[in-house]
Amino acid sequence: MKIPKTILIISVVIWITFDKSAIYAQEKSNIYLELSKPLLEYSLFNRYLFDAGMGYNDKINRLFVGASLNMTYSKLKGEFNTQTYLIKPRINLIYPINISTRFNFEPQIGLGYSVISINNKKYEFSDLQQGINAILELKFNYITNTRFDYYFMINYDYTFLNKDKNFTQLDYYRNIHLVSFGIGAKLKFYEKDEK
Repeated sequence: MKIPKTILIISVVIWITFDKSAIYAQEKSNIYLELSKPLLEYSLFNRYLFDAGMGYNDKINRLFVGASLNMTYSKLKGEFNTQTYLIKPRINLIYPINISTRFNFEPQIGLGYSVISINNKKYEFSDLQQGINAILELKFNYITNTRFDYYFMINYDYTFLNKDKNFTQLDYYRNIHLVSFGIGAKLKFYEKDEK
């Protein structure tokens, strides 16, 4: 698929740009690219294929405040073979809980907007829906000596679609709940916290 290749190219470019900067255990801010694969999910979608994201976080006391952009590719249930893309820009609050120099927990809450593109070539159907998006997420990070960190995550992602009678007249279908467990990798660039 072209998306992971594009993410890899962007990662290399950013790595070259920031190559002279060091990695610190105590961060003042960070830029990151991540790619995750849910192992189990519960939603109106049949399965995730992957989730890719990028973002920036800035440290305020012990809290990180940041912005992110994620894209999820999935398929709807049933035999319709419908491709679905979810584009999710968000503002996030993260409170890292350090267990050791190698492991930490990252509880996160986020609020933003979702744009959902639905396409089915068989029935020549295409639609674009959008609405408010919120997320609760917990990551268990394995921190390495390289620029790559790895994690296990569990999250709850909620989207409330704008009203569109042409798409659905039932408010029930405007509520999209995604619950997933998965693993991922994050490429990070740090700025040292001088405190």
